[in-house]
Amino acid sequence: GLTSDGSLLQPGSDKKASGLFSASGTTTGTMHHFYLHHNVITNPNCEYIQLGGTVDSVIAFNTLTGQTCNAINLNGNSHGIYVGGQSNRSERITIENNYISGAKEYGIHVYPDGAGIVVRNNFLTGNCTTFQGAAIILYGDGHQIYNNVVANNNGPQGCDGILLRGPTNTVIYNNTIYNNSRSAIIDEYASSSVTCKNNLMIGNGSTIGLGCPIVGGNFTTGSASHFADAANGDFRLCTAAGVPHASCVGASAAIDAGVPLGAPYNIDIVGTSRPQ
Repeated sequence: GLTSDGSLLQPGSDKKASGLFSASGTTTGTMHHFYLHHNVITNPNCEYIQLGGTVDSVIAFNTLTGQTCNAINLNGNSHGIYVGGQSNRSERITIENNYISGAKEYGIHVYPDGAGIVVRNNFLTGNCTTFQGAAIILYGDGHQIYNNVVANNNGPQGCDGILLRGPTNTVIYNNTIYNNSRSAIIDEYASSSVTCKNNLMIGNGSTIGLGCPIVGGNFTTGSASHFADAANGDFRLCTAAGVPHASCVGASAAIDAGVPLGAPYNIDIVGTSRPQ
């Protein structure tokens, strides 16, 4: 195992520089129990964090900004949070409470050999700075994608909020997906076992694109007035005029519009009980 806690990394102009890197070649599980948290990584010309063939690991509370390749990379090729690969499977990795901004193509990338990946409570904004991409892209099996804020990912070629490319046995719950230039959630490969529920999707280029096969409780109407202060990154729901922010004009219609999902999906990113 490896622990990195509280590093400040600024790789600078080295075109091959990465913040934190490890890969285990073609063997699944050679690398295990990595704990990468509370790191601040800015302005590398390549990956922030790259791991491959890694299991039972946590990447949490990192601030990743200003890079010219992508954000967190768990297996080469300069993608975002790149979990898994064609020959070095990554399993049971939790990616939570990270702030990711400035990725050229994908903020978080879960590749076909990724399995059992949990992506929760992350804030992804300002990604797809150069190429058409997505804040989150999913392949693989058995993922849980919930309580993420995916907002203002645009860029010159366009950016989806969550892009599905054939993941199986995957849930996408309770995400706030706001003002992304392409689809909020789009399923390119007609996935048969993805469930999308209680996602608040406002102001995107289109709503669900090709759509999730199983849906319920998603909310797609309204504007930034749902939120406390969307312009400054505060995506709490307004509960009354002036609450929890002076800009609120009244309670959001999205409150209690979702369906009950049970633990661990019944608590939102700030600890409020759901449905809400």
